[in-house]
Amino acid sequence: MASSDLKTREVSVDRVATGVEGFDSAIEGGFPRGDLILIAGHPGSGKTLLSSQFLYNGASNHREPGVYVSFAENREAFLRNMRRTRMDFEKCERDGLFKFLDFVTVKDKAIDEILSTVISELDSLGAKRLVIDSFSAMAQAFSRKIEARIVLHTVLGRMTRLNGVTTMLIAEKPLGSKALGGEIEEFVADAVVVLTHALARGYLVRNLDVVKMRGTRTSRTRLHYDIGDGGLVVYPPLTPYPLEKIYSEKVSTGVDGLDKMLSGGIYKGSTVLVMGESGTGKTTSALQFLARGAMNNEKVLFTSYEESPDELLRHGSSFGWKLSELVEARKAKFMSFFPDPSNIQRIFSEVRQEISEFRPARLVVDSLTSLERMMDPDEFFQVIRRLVTLGKSRGITCLATARTSEGALPSDFWVSSLADVILSLRQVESQSALRRALVIFKARGSPLDSSIKEFEISPVGIAVEEKFTDLEQILSGAPRKTARVEGWSEAFTARPQTKAGSHK
Repeated sequence: MASSDLKTREVSVDRVATGVEGFDSAIEGGFPRGDLILIAGHPGSGKTLLSSQFLYNGASNHREPGVYVSFAENREAFLRNMRRTRMDFEKCERDGLFKFLDFVTVKDKAIDEILSTVISELDSLGAKRLVIDSFSAMAQAFSRKIEARIVLHTVLGRMTRLNGVTTMLIAEKPLGSKALGGEIEEFVADAVVVLTHALARGYLVRNLDVVKMRGTRTSRTRLHYDIGDGGLVVYPPLTPYPLEKIYSEKVSTGVDGLDKMLSGGIYKGSTVLVMGESGTGKTTSALQFLARGAMNNEKVLFTSYEESPDELLRHGSSFGWKLSELVEARKAKFMSFFPDPSNIQRIFSEVRQEISEFRPARLVVDSLTSLERMMDPDEFFQVIRRLVTLGKSRGITCLATARTSEGALPSDFWVSSLADVILSLRQVESQSALRRALVIFKARGSPLDSSIKEFEISPVGIAVEEKFTDLEQILSGAPRKTARVEGWSEAFTARPQTKAGSHK
């Protein structure tokens, strides 16, 4: 078969959207119609909520009737719980788009009657969606596993598929167990979605894995999700953005002396990493970068993981930058978050949405250190790679800060290799005074001044001055006077030597 025929056949697959934000886009728009889907997960992981969203989305947005078969809770409890997530199933019932079948008390002799009732209600309602909660409870009515497998394969598999009824089976996955439900559902089902939760640094983190899905391309990356007021929200994987364009124009860092060291500034779409100890001026340099862009009629977005917007506006006003006016003029925007492992994916989702809507030309991330503490190394690497490719793909010039220990080098911050420009700010003690040093370790694709320059945080911001001539070994963290300075110092401070045998 020709490749064009394959593409046509793939496009023509009828998809059933779940209505779960972020999930449908990860499974090509939804499940193939008529499929049997196993939703397995830990207690409290949101299995019932996901399947309810699947039914409610069908009824309220697509006029597709659905049936909920419950072996776990009665109708009143179900409707009450769904109202908390703004799903009005009672209205769906009145519109003839929803039916709740309560089989909480199941006995062996009733299983055939139950199956007949379910099939009859599907036909009567003209249902296109079915949820069984849970098959783990339903399977207990069978004396042998083979009977449950036959029901899955024939009644719930073939019959619903012939009628175009997309079916979700809920199965329990006990904590610490690798098995899914009764250990037969996963082999019969067309798709297997597993919801789990685990502790990370003292916080509960929710994970979603698409273990199996016939006829659908899915990401092999683990997805993270959250449960909010509106139900489940699935966050997309932190994959890099495609690189579509390379920019040759340069933009100002906001610090004239630094622009000169960088042969005119930094390339548009590049990522600058500003590293240094606390108090070296990282946030000041970030605000100066932002202010220069806004004053040049560029939209700028500042995302802080350590300070509130009010604190940042006050910080900027102390240097005479009228950031509040820039915010009112919709040229600048400040977002502030305090991340922990349970909310970090939601934070990234909000920032991603703001970038899409606000469309900034400059982006500040202050600081990466706060993010690194809340993430495992692989996930943190993906975040930095996504940041770098975001700038390159959309022409957004990014500046990120990172806190380092005294005397640390960029190689100590293991993701620094992803940055296009690396700037190190350092504190230098000299003659009982605190001085500041600046050095550019890297500027990809651009000539640079590699000398160690002294800089000052002046009333109007950071100002780069002359290079250090009286100190050496600044980067080692143990600066000392240069040999020439030491020689002059000794010449003027040493006690005069007398000749042998001379007299006063």
